[in-house]
Amino acid sequence: MRVWLPAIRAGSGSDVYVRRLAAGLREFGIDAREQWFDARWELFPQRLRWAEMPAGTDIVHVGSWQGFAFARPGVPLVVTAFHNVYRSGYPQWKSLAQKIYHDAFVGRWERKTFARADALVTMAESAAQEFRERFELPPMRVIAGWVDTQRFSPGPARPMDSSRGGRTRLLIVANRSRRKGFDLLARFARSLGPRFHITVVAGLRAGQRPGMAEVDCWASGLSESELVQTYRDSDIVVSLSRHEGFGYTVLEAMACARPVVAFDVTGIRDLVASGRSGLLAAVDDVDALAACCAELADQPQRAIAMGLEGRRLSLEAFSREASLARYVDLYRELVLRSAGQAS
Repeated sequence: MRVWLPAIRAGSGSDVYVRRLAAGLREFGIDAREQWFDARWELFPQRLRWAEMPAGTDIVHVGSWQGFAFARPGVPLVVTAFHNVYRSGYPQWKSLAQKIYHDAFVGRWERKTFARADALVTMAESAAQEFRERFELPPMRVIAGWVDTQRFSPGPARPMDSSRGGRTRLLIVANRSRRKGFDLLARFARSLGPRFHITVVAGLRAGQRPGMAEVDCWASGLSESELVQTYRDSDIVVSLSRHEGFGYTVLEAMACARPVVAFDVTGIRDLVASGRSGLLAAVDDVDALAACCAELADQPQRAIAMGLEGRRLSLEAFSREASLARYVDLYRELVLRSAGQAS
């Protein structure tokens, strides 16, 4: 079976999704072919109709913003909807210009895509619910994302506060944007106080220095092995994100057996079992988020137990093999259906 995965480079989790899906499918014996397009095409997705589909393609699998442009006659179209931006998030995490772009353009493109799709995939039930509330949709399946739990894994056991002058080490991994909560970072750091050492790691959009005294350590452009070690060197992983479709960094932290403190938002609430593998606070309540961090810093054994529970969930509830098998089953179902219709 041959699957075509055309995608626009966004410097975000959607890029990670396509790469991981393609690599995993190839291990399952699927001929998965990625094709990357420059970010400038995001504004003109209709022009991507010229893209030549690889010969012998059985399935086209694409994101929801540009999916309509890659629909081809007689070939089933699978669409992944990452997170809903249509009629949501203003003014909490987007500017007026973003609101206009998302509502007037992205929403229209997604309606065209969903109308052409043979199957729709989301990565979290809460994200799926947002799409259901705003669009008429084809059959939808929730197939969770995953991380490589052999690479993203706990390091040697060590006590909390074992370095950094006894300060509890917090880690934030995210691109610099309002959706990721970067505008809350300084206020969050002030609410934490001096007992915490804060490390910020840029996401795929490297070079985004926050330029604030409240951050103790800043890193960008890390290799995967360096990122894994950074997770292991932390005591608590924090997400300031206001909205997610899934939350790869949260799952990476869980796989590394680190407790997660985050806002109770779409995507993340599907990953973190609050009170068991981490703590969730109301969105934008940075004081409550800081209080959650202080609670874990005061109860290091509880924090360690939460990290271990997160590791267990990453292995059992977010299994790479189970998710990939569901994709393969979906593709085969669509190919068989298409063949039956053709005959």
